[in-house]
Amino acid sequence: MTSMTTTAQPRPLPVHPGMTEQSSPLTAGQGWQYYLTLPRENGKPGTNAERSAVDLGNRLRAFKDAALGFAHTEDLNKVPLSFLARDVDTVLDDLILGTTRRLGHAPNAKMASNLRSSLRHLRTALSDLLKLPGVAPKAARQLRRIEQGRWQKGLRSDQWPAGLRAELEQMREAYTDPDYAGPGYKYLVTKTLRPISFDNFATSLNRLVAFLLHEKGYQELTLLDLIDPARFLQFRQWYFKQVKRGGHAFFQRVCTGLAKIAAYLKAIGSLETPFEVTSTHPETPWMQFVMIGRRKRQEGYAKKQYADAEKLPIRTPGELAALARKLRDLPPRTTDGRAPSRRQAFRRLFAAVFFGLGVYAPVRGRNWREMRWGDHLREEQPGEWWIEFSGADLKNGTYGDRVNTYRLRLPQGAIAWVLWWREQLRAFLGDHFEQVTPLVFPMLSTLQDDQGNYCWVQMSHKYFLECVDNAALEVLGQRFRPHMIRHCVATHIVGGGQIEDAQQAATLLGDTLSTVLRIYFRPDKQRALDEGYYAELDADQ
Repeated sequence: MTSMTTTAQPRPLPVHPGMTEQSSPLTAGQGWQYYLTLPRENGKPGTNAERSAVDLGNRLRAFKDAALGFAHTEDLNKVPLSFLARDVDTVLDDLILGTTRRLGHAPNAKMASNLRSSLRHLRTALSDLLKLPGVAPKAARQLRRIEQGRWQKGLRSDQWPAGLRAELEQMREAYTDPDYAGPGYKYLVTKTLRPISFDNFATSLNRLVAFLLHEKGYQELTLLDLIDPARFLQFRQWYFKQVKRGGHAFFQRVCTGLAKIAAYLKAIGSLETPFEVTSTHPETPWMQFVMIGRRKRQEGYAKKQYADAEKLPIRTPGELAALARKLRDLPPRTTDGRAPSRRQAFRRLFAAVFFGLGVYAPVRGRNWREMRWGDHLREEQPGEWWIEFSGADLKNGTYGDRVNTYRLRLPQGAIAWVLWWREQLRAFLGDHFEQVTPLVFPMLSTLQDDQGNYCWVQMSHKYFLECVDNAALEVLGQRFRPHMIRHCVATHIVGGGQIEDAQQAATLLGDTLSTVLRIYFRPDKQRALDEGYYAELDADQ
């Protein structure tokens, strides 16, 4: 900036330099308006608003294209300015992505060079603004929205009273063991649940058990206590006073769990009721729980008292592969600006291999966490790697008497990621990493062995989610749930509307063709007629 009297001075920053994270974030539109008030570079008189229309138009075009690549919109007032404060390579990648979306094809080399140059100039001019606390890049922990007054951490099933835990284990055996021969077996063998489904059902009851123990003061509980109508109504009243929004879907899950308990107790002869366990009469205890949960959820929707899940954009496999390459070289941010720790670095590298390998083999989260060298990921021939899960390893391990198998031979792109990951494990665990842990994707625990070394154990579900979500938040500026990689791959493959494409997606996902067709197959019906049957008729005329 020069002291010449003819040089215009920029207006004050549209935000106080001491702004906090709670302040309203600046938009890219505000950043552009501020840019127009800045003096022109190189001591030229006037402000940026006095530049030529062509020059100003090029910079605005580059700004909008970058916003389009980042947030799928050209409206700068809907995009946070902080997206421009990320590392320059990431911003320039968004620029080219946005230009491609706008044109329908990739820009030629000259256009891409001009756009990059315009955005670099704009970014340099706004450098002071991009360093403000509310605009500068944040670590994922700072980016995640934290709501006030949320639930305190609840109970786990292993913290239930001993008697209730023992009853739950007996119930678990009755519902999950296909060879169960105990009380009520004639009914229970027809209602077999997968172990993971039963665990999810048991987890939904944690809040009810916590209420009875902490709020009502019970020391011991039984399954019959959980389905007591008076206690249940007290829980319902208490629960909806605690939640500030939503909660109806979770409450319905609690009711469904209680219905299973009631049916189980009737089947084993522990619940007095005139109805047979197979009855669906509305006055049966199990059906009453089902209907209460259903009505409460409908009531929530009618009054719009539900909390919508965050809608996340679908990314193409190409975008996810580019993200993986970026994560491989980009260290994670920290809240205090220090270099990332060893643990943080490992989490970031796992996120890279998740996106890099996941587009080739989009298996479920459980398979990622349980994958083992030799059992599930192995080199069967030199340079030939396979990934395989079967039976109980899969969500749908059996269909009737047939055991399902997920087996894929990995292409060279996926093998490159496998070999890269093995090098990372050597760096962190040593040359004999497979002897340290057979897990392909382990987690460094806070537990220590006899020598005082931290143990490498199976990833927790929370750890897995945070690794992927944190990386996406920092680089894409948007959250990403691990299961979404399956939707991204399937949506991309089936987008052509061809049955053979749906079969490819079914193979990659490990789902049935009917499942993929039901969820993802959205063909252009008119085009199919025009290019198929109608075209055949016209050709015969």
